Amino acid sequence: MTRLFGQVVAGIGWAISVYLYFAKQLGGFVCPVGDCQTVNSSQYAEIGSMPVSFLGILFYLSVFSLLCKIPILSDKINRLLLGILLSIGLIFSIYLTYAELFWIHAICFWCIVSLGCVVVLNILYWLDCRRNMSSGY
Repeated sequence: MTRLFGQVVAGIGWAISVYLYFAKQLGGFVCPVGDCQTVNSSQYAEIGSMPVSFLGILFYLSVFSLLCKIPILSDKINRLLLGILLSIGLIFSIYLTYAELFWIHAICFWCIVSLGCVVVLNILYWLDCRRNMSSGY
């Protein structure tokens, strides 16, 4: 159940990232609360010429793939890669939210929802690790 819920959350994060990527390319955002246009037009919305939303697409696809248990990887390696990826994603999402609050002075609703997805995925990961440790895995 935890894995399936994680896949759903990763799918939601992926859909948000795809939306933000195409909205940035087309130059129009639908933002129910906040100022997505300002955030996604800022210098923090790109690393070099790579949109952060594209990195989000890659991140969520990678998380989803690891949650599907890639058959060429052992369970231990799969879990380790997922933990590393989720930790990097959490740190980067917190950094971007900090940038929104203190440097850009605008909040993007979709970015906050994506942060929520990363937080939920991290919680699910650590709950799964705890469950596996208690079962002697």
